[in-house]
Amino acid sequence: DPFSTGFVNQFPQDDANNFIDIDCETVRNSYDPNDKSAVPTGLDVEHKILPNTDLEYLIRFQNTGTDTAFTVQIFDTLSPWVDVMSLQVGASSHDYTYELSGEGILKFRFDNIMLPDSNANEAASNGFIKYKIGMKTNAPVGETIFNAADIYFDYNAPIYTNQTFHTVGKDFISVSTQEIFVSGAE
Repeated sequence: DPFSTGFVNQFPQDDANNFIDIDCETVRNSYDPNDKSAVPTGLDVEHKILPNTDLEYLIRFQNTGTDTAFTVQIFDTLSPWVDVMSLQVGASSHDYTYELSGEGILKFRFDNIMLPDSNANEAASNGFIKYKIGMKTNAPVGETIFNAADIYFDYNAPIYTNQTFHTVGKDFISVSTQEIFVSGAE
């Protein structure tokens, strides 16, 4: 029988309590350890979400170099369709500072992270940061919200994450009903 996966992440999680966070990820085969994902994932290939939906981003990084990383910086250029005033920084693997500057540039900085390289200690070579941000109330239906980040390990060239996207939609969920008539029933 065919089945579908990914339903649980298509819509926002019920984690309204600031001290509770829900994390449900797709199990995958080999992948780039420096990536970006968002919940809700959205519906269909267009990643449709309703207007005014909050997006929770997860940026994962791994030191696949040849020595310990002392500083990791993440530069995330936010979409003009998100409300920077709604930004809520969240859980992370290591202590960090952050700042918002310019035209929606969100910068995370992990000083003295001492992230070993993956050959020396694979498990300890990983890190992550999460944040939540709301959509602007005037984001029009059909608009696409793109997002990607650049990750810097010490003074090395940036590593670019994949790009996430969501399409603002409306009336994209349909419910079909069917009437059943039984002969002889009153």
